[in-house]
Amino acid sequence: MVDIFEKKNLTERDICTKYITPAIVETAGWNRDTQLKEELSLTKGKVIVRGKLHRRGEQKRADYVLYYKTNIPLAVVEAKDNTHTMHSGIQQAIEYANLRMNNIEGGKVLLSNLKYVSPRTKDLPRLYLKTDELLFNRTNSYQLVGKTGIFKGQSDKFTFASYLIRTTLFNSFICADYVNLAMNAD
Repeated sequence: MVDIFEKKNLTERDICTKYITPAIVETAGWNRDTQLKEELSLTKGKVIVRGKLHRRGEQKRADYVLYYKTNIPLAVVEAKDNTHTMHSGIQQAIEYANLRMNNIEGGKVLLSNLKYVSPRTKDLPRLYLKTDELLFNRTNSYQLVGKTGIFKGQSDKFTFASYLIRTTLFNSFICADYVNLAMNAD
């Protein structure tokens, strides 16, 4: 007879409930109410168009997202049942946040409401943002062109949409925070 409670027979959800959530909350000390989201939808799925027909691709979901502060995601945790290797969870979690126009607000680049790109995207490394780079919006309406924000996130983990312009300043000569403040002054 098969023991359904034996670890190798547990579902992904069972493993989350019995092992991963307690490890995150009780062992590692993450606050369940302010630093942890479970079963979080990251994207609605890529829109695929074929002639006059269209459909959405697979929705991207994370088993857990850990937050440094409100709206500042820090890590994605992917769970797998015992029929999958550890590497299948890693591959699912490795996608890069792609910053867009709506991520620039009040001179800041917000790390919320993110879209993601595949790590297999052509030329991805040259699109990685570095801390203190400025992003300018170059298209859309009169009110949005020139909208500027400073990126304070982790280097080499975020990319940017093609309608944004990235500016890297020589911080030994000019302060990126000062330029950002000047660009956002009324």
